[in-house]
Amino acid sequence: MRTFRSLALVPMVLLAAQAQADEPGELAQALNTYRGQYQRCGDQASQPLPPLASDPRLVLPADGAADLQGALTKAGYPMANVRAISLSGPRDVQAALAAVRDSFCKVVLDPQFVDIGISQAGRDWRIVLARPLLSARLGDPQAEGQALLAALNSARGQPRALRQPDEPDLP
Repeated sequence: MRTFRSLALVPMVLLAAQAQADEPGELAQALNTYRGQYQRCGDQASQPLPPLASDPRLVLPADGAADLQGALTKAGYPMANVRAISLSGPRDVQAALAAVRDSFCKVVLDPQFVDIGISQAGRDWRIVLARPLLSARLGDPQAEGQALLAALNSARGQPRALRQPDEPDLP
């Protein structure tokens, strides 16, 4: 009888572990929904923001023990700016979202951040928001230079009105 009970608990434990594994992704979706709407944060209102892109290099241990800049450098994330939010206590996505909205809305609603990584271990959560260096978003330098040259030549080929020396400057 004892063996049967143990075997019956295995699927329940596996389902609970799988549900918890999906919670960081669910929190990222909830934060993107939150950012995508007009929000009040303190005495300011924010405009809707584009969604944050999940970046696996930003998923750091939930216990917060790792050096943030060192860990991101080691992971190969070329950061321009980064902020980490550590939560201890929320048991699910909704509780974590409420804690972020209440205490970290200015960070989450900061339009400079474009990437996110979230980890969870039990009731500990770590949310890393970052903005990479511009050079990280560029492609091959030769191709980027050719695209820039083509855009400049296209702009130069467009007719434009010249200002006469005696015309006043427009406001």
